[in-house]
Amino acid sequence: MGGEWVEVRIKDIVTVVGGSTPSTKDALNFGGDIPWLTPKDLSGTHPRYVSRGNKRVFGLVIDFGTSQSPKSTRPLTTHWCPSRPGHQALRNNFASSLLLRTWLPMTGRRVRRPTLFSLWRKARRENSAASRLLGSTSLRFALHGWQCRNLSLKGLHRCSATLLPKNTVLLTTRAPIGYVALSANPIATNQGFRSLIVKPEFDHEFLYYWLKVNKTKLERHASGSTFKELSGTALKNIAIRLPTSKAEQRAIAHILGSLDDKIELNRQMAQTLESIARAIFKSWFVDFDPVKAKMEGKQPEGMTEEIAALFPDRLVDSELGMIPEGWEYKALGDMINIFDSKRIPLSRSQRKARQGKYPYYGATSIMDYVDDYIFDGVYVLIGEDGSVKKPDGTPFLQYVSGKIWVNNHAHVIQGKRLVTSAASHGERSEGW
Repeated sequence: MGGEWVEVRIKDIVTVVGGSTPSTKDALNFGGDIPWLTPKDLSGTHPRYVSRGNKRVFGLVIDFGTSQSPKSTRPLTTHWCPSRPGHQALRNNFASSLLLRTWLPMTGRRVRRPTLFSLWRKARRENSAASRLLGSTSLRFALHGWQCRNLSLKGLHRCSATLLPKNTVLLTTRAPIGYVALSANPIATNQGFRSLIVKPEFDHEFLYYWLKVNKTKLERHASGSTFKELSGTALKNIAIRLPTSKAEQRAIAHILGSLDDKIELNRQMAQTLESIARAIFKSWFVDFDPVKAKMEGKQPEGMTEEIAALFPDRLVDSELGMIPEGWEYKALGDMINIFDSKRIPLSRSQRKARQGKYPYYGATSIMDYVDDYIFDGVYVLIGEDGSVKKPDGTPFLQYVSGKIWVNNHAHVIQGKRLVTSAASHGERSEGW
């Protein structure tokens, strides 16, 4: 890898393409087969190549029924209806009660309670049959699951978004700047991206890694008062050094890609081990399988005799159900210490001025490294903000140790006395 290196402008090696969002007022613009990305889709851990956005709630069903209608009803259909125009009312007899069901396709935005009632009133105004037949109605709604947010062909044509080819470098250039991925297939993006279609004589993976390690350089070229944005002109004129030989570019990218693949494999292995640990925790301390096995005169599976001896052979009744003899229920607050008052948030500029070796944690992961620490020990961090949660609705949890700094977006907890922080971490899968 001793070939010649040259300095060029980004515009010399790529075609820069912007993104766009079609009108969210027309549900027919969404729900098609064209993958469409927003910066949020790249905000967490993601593979080097992405094929589509993260799954989100896409549709909303509102049931109109009389006060005598059953509290829970089986959905009339389990598929999404974003391709149907407007609000379509369906009539169905269920348990001798008339129900009118209105499909209200959403476009991935968060649905707050006032919005629900606003939609309900609008649907009632537009559906005279509902007002006439039901009079005073009760409101129930159901979210039918998760769906990737795609564009329809109509939505793609109604905005300036472009269907980008495979191997395009996808770069976020505002709110925030510097998230980067490669397209595994043709894909479109919103206006938060400036995507780079690499010319044939250059390697797309080399550019991908160059952008990953030069996020600070990208931010220096951004401008804006309310929020920073890297314009297309500024991006095109950023200088980049690279080998003149595409083979050498590819060789460098291959080495980095191999390291990335090993990191991803280790992450998947850790995820598998964590799933196994959760399953064991549930079996031992939620379902009480070792106790039940001993009650039947059997040796509990998956543990030594010494560990099995720590479990009783009898379940006793309690106010919350059957629990092992000698155990008791306690409030979580009796078992943990909360250190939220010690948290100190640092702005991006403050962190930049205080670069160091200590991890700076946010709601979901390490955000930076700073020159000092607040906590020293083993802790569980729980994402505090309601908007910061995993697709299944559960909060982000991090099991951390050592000298760390934590901002104000994660609760900092530690087990008391005989309750370890690891036990507190394990309990999350059951929502204790």
